Amino acid sequence: MKKVIALLTAVLFSLPMCASHYIGGEITWTCENSGANAGKFKFFVVLYRECGTGASNFLPNPVVLSTNAPGGSISCAQVGSAVDISPDCWDSSQEIACNAVTSGNGAVEMRKYESSWIQLSGTPPAGGWYFTFTDCCRPASTNLTTSSSSYTLRAYMYPFTNQGSTLSSSPCYDSSPRFLEPPVTVVASGNPSITNFMGYDKDYDSVVYEWAYPQTSSNGTNASFNGAYTFNAPFPSSSAINLNQTNGQLSFTPNAQGAFTYCIGISSYRNGQKIASTFRDCILVVGASNSSNTAPGIYLDKASPQQSTLIPQLNFPDSTYFELSVTAGDSVRFSVIGTDGDLLPSFLPQSLTWKGTGGQIGTSNNTGCDNPPCATVNPGAGQSGFTSPLSNTVRLDWLTDCNNTILNGIPHPTVTYIFIAKFIDNACVIPGTSSIPIVVNVNAPNIGNPDSLTSSPVSLTSTQLTWQTPSDTSSKFNGYEVLHCVNLNGPFTPIDTVVSYNQAQLSVDPQQLGGGFITMRTLGPCQIFSGNSDTVQIQYCIPNFIINPPASDTAFTSFTSKTIYVANPSCITEFQWQVDSSSIGNWHDVVDNSTYSGSANDSLQINAVNSGMNGFRFRCTASGTGISDTSSETTLYIIDNIGITGIDKNQIAVMPNPNNGLFKVSIANSLNGAKFVLFDESGRVIERGIVNSSELQFDLSEEPKGIYRITFSSNLASETMVVVVQ
Repeated sequence: MKKVIALLTAVLFSLPMCASHYIGGEITWTCENSGANAGKFKFFVVLYRECGTGASNFLPNPVVLSTNAPGGSISCAQVGSAVDISPDCWDSSQEIACNAVTSGNGAVEMRKYESSWIQLSGTPPAGGWYFTFTDCCRPASTNLTTSSSSYTLRAYMYPFTNQGSTLSSSPCYDSSPRFLEPPVTVVASGNPSITNFMGYDKDYDSVVYEWAYPQTSSNGTNASFNGAYTFNAPFPSSSAINLNQTNGQLSFTPNAQGAFTYCIGISSYRNGQKIASTFRDCILVVGASNSSNTAPGIYLDKASPQQSTLIPQLNFPDSTYFELSVTAGDSVRFSVIGTDGDLLPSFLPQSLTWKGTGGQIGTSNNTGCDNPPCATVNPGAGQSGFTSPLSNTVRLDWLTDCNNTILNGIPHPTVTYIFIAKFIDNACVIPGTSSIPIVVNVNAPNIGNPDSLTSSPVSLTSTQLTWQTPSDTSSKFNGYEVLHCVNLNGPFTPIDTVVSYNQAQLSVDPQQLGGGFITMRTLGPCQIFSGNSDTVQIQYCIPNFIINPPASDTAFTSFTSKTIYVANPSCITEFQWQVDSSSIGNWHDVVDNSTYSGSANDSLQINAVNSGMNGFRFRCTASGTGISDTSSETTLYIIDNIGITGIDKNQIAVMPNPNNGLFKVSIANSLNGAKFVLFDESGRVIERGIVNSSELQFDLSEEPKGIYRITFSSNLASETMVVVVQ
């Protein structure tokens, strides 16, 4: 307990009474994921009041937030009592404490406010929904040009686009980043200061720290800085002022006393999109130098001599944090040791107190953190608590599992957890403080992708996939997933799962899938897939549909030749025409000779049509890689019309041919008045008419793909043209 005994006289700067009722704060919110309030928001406000003697006791209650979000202003009522966050030291009579030192020496109290659960409908605009609190008055500070203008605290909620769709805020989809600990209120001039802003995001989105302008009378109105001070260098320092944007570590060496306004923003990013920002606007007091005191040292070691698991290591040359990467299921164990060789005036060693924190530190393995299993922190061996003289050891234990890689039901390859190791000594008047982040990356167990994927057609309805199994020395395999898309560039969708690790073959139906492409991946135990395997094409061919001559055809002896067709899909590479001249099923292969040509092509020409061929049946066998089929039959009927002359083919042209169903026929003027009939492969008449112009237009785009014929006839001649619709 702090005692109201004496005033601190070492600090030269004090805040005027008329403008000292509060010195800053921050606004945050949380999104509830379960229970009766699932999908709703709750807003939180923290205000910091200068509580030295002579300061105003006034702080507003409730705090009302202004916003451009639907529903208007948000009222936040105070919860709990005010808490003195001023630093403690060994001599309570010297402590900086509320009502124990004069205003301006770093005595600060914290009050918390929160709203009821509320629903926000719609989506934020591109610039975000703002939530602000403005009040009078900003106290005087060394680095600002004005002291009487108001404070404006602020936070922003931004839209989030997931898989091409911008999410509605009802139900809510994000909690803002927040500060885990109150701010440091006072540091000593001349002593290196290393502190951490301890930002944290409940959803484990990426958090980025940044300097920002304090704002005054309204949202967007920036305060002005004195002389050499700027918003990103707001403190007097004999060394560079460094803010680590990733982990929030701040280091500088203050070299002038006073009260210094600063504003620090933390923004969270998801899938590369800024999703929320909040800002801490506050004052840091720099007090008199304490050259006899140095800040504690911090290092990490094994939790026990027998420990075989790794511990976090400093990441040289960047020694501002420790880092360790583990696989879900691994145990994380290490000791954090604070040391301080400074002595008190009594020549007894100073005491060190552990003040570390982290959103993943729980009260047990399963409670107290946002994403159990939780890490736990306990006093080291031989210690009864978290305060110890000369040296202080705490032990962190954490048995990770797959749940630590799954956030809000979504599996992630890696989730990064940040713990802040912090020790504070008990020197008077201003204790020494040291902190350093400890980064633990929890990786989902992974297994390699299937290798050397190939596809081999077996039949019209079966293509065999073959692959090599990936190495699985740790028994991490959880399944193979087969994905398909008709396009090479995707998107691929799952069509099957193979649960046996040793299975390295699978048959798929190319007809049912409509051809396309196949790739595969491996599923590990934490719902994380490997990368994709090679992509292979599966052939799609239906010869029974494409190779389909008409049931019967007619030839005229006067034309001497006749051609019959089958279409040529890309998967068919070989043809063989057959003839049954007996009409009793005695089929034999056609060979090229004076009667036939093209016996191994997709069209067969009968070179010498004669009446003896009447009733001959023809068919074609077609084959490709793993595919073979026989076309339907066509029966040839011969008309002995020696006295009729044929139409000169040069008088008729089909363009284009093949086509997509849209084509035109150019006809010589000499055929004006001739009749035409368009019919399909089965002999069904599609269209008939009389030639009355030099060009006829046809539209078969709604008809099935295949072979069509159009016959032109006059009193003395006839000609049939083949049209291929693809």
